[in-house]
Amino acid sequence: MIRPHPRRFRHVAVLLLALALSACGGGGSDPVSQSTTPQAEASEPVSAPGAGTTPGTPISTLRAVLTDEGLSIQGPNAWGGNPMLFWDNVQTGYEAVHASLGAEVGTGASSPWGAVSSTVASRFKYESATTRSGEIGVVYRGAGYRPIFGKPRYTGSASAFDHLYVSWWYRPSIDPGSEGASNKFIRLWDDGNGYGTRISWTQMHMTCDVPAGYTPEVSWKSWGGNAGQWNRMEVDANLARPLVSAWVNGAVRHQHPCVKDPAQASKPLWVYVLGFDHGGNADGSVSYQDMVTEVADIYIANSPARVEISDSPTWAAATRREVLPVKHWDAQRIDLGFLRGVFPAGTPLYAYVINPDGSTTAQGTLVTCTGLQWC
Repeated sequence: MIRPHPRRFRHVAVLLLALALSACGGGGSDPVSQSTTPQAEASEPVSAPGAGTTPGTPISTLRAVLTDEGLSIQGPNAWGGNPMLFWDNVQTGYEAVHASLGAEVGTGASSPWGAVSSTVASRFKYESATTRSGEIGVVYRGAGYRPIFGKPRYTGSASAFDHLYVSWWYRPSIDPGSEGASNKFIRLWDDGNGYGTRISWTQMHMTCDVPAGYTPEVSWKSWGGNAGQWNRMEVDANLARPLVSAWVNGAVRHQHPCVKDPAQASKPLWVYVLGFDHGGNADGSVSYQDMVTEVADIYIANSPARVEISDSPTWAAATRREVLPVKHWDAQRIDLGFLRGVFPAGTPLYAYVINPDGSTTAQGTLVTCTGLQWC
């Protein structure tokens, strides 16, 4: 068990305001059970993170080829190494642990996760569901008020001391704020006891330690997603800048200055909570008992540099996008896995190489499909 996290005195007034506004509690009990081995209003669509396009690599010098092995981007790019730390498409982990549908997701050596909810009834399970492409596949599904994961087992060689980018897909059966309280989607820490850097994104705000003298200390904004539908969730914590940004379905929800605890400078950032973590009500009761939470395709990297595919030939019009898992990345070639995501079979696709600053080319590279599985 992880000890209940300490409250920071500087946030007391803010938390009291949150209690008054939402009639919620702060969730003093430990939400996570883990394995013994650690391991301002603006909703316009923007590229995430780092709005904007750049001339970058001339589009004519890139070639994107999709085979049964995955997608390869051939040509120079602005990032010379693999930024990916973690990828979980559910299916791979499901097969690795030889699970059955309905089985609880555990924390064994073959599981991609080192911690699960301490609320047993809410723990995620492997379940069959309609995926974003309309096909049937395996997703994580949890019922009740606290279906969460924690401590993903990073498999990449990259490190993440002051920069972490996370993308995942989230489908709640009801609005995550409809029954009140402060409910976390994700929490980023660098100290297992919660005494270090702490960043939390909830359905109503983002909280963190801000630079000295900066106000407001909390970024207030509603979630902005759609209940009953798959929603693309993204957060980019760039503590060297310092700025933490969050998007839902490509629309920016928060851009807030957050700093790393100087006492934890040598400790990497990691995901302490991901899913739906209900904070509890002021009277000690809990809500969201009948809520169902589904999660899929979790991507974690130490940079926003990545490759996305879309059915739009221009980034500005790319409302449907999927981030792809990285197999290999050097200055001249990027090899990636592939997933259907939101795109039906046979959809013409365009590839976008996102730069480390979050920018990309205005026009995508048309994907040439030569395989049998995806074409």
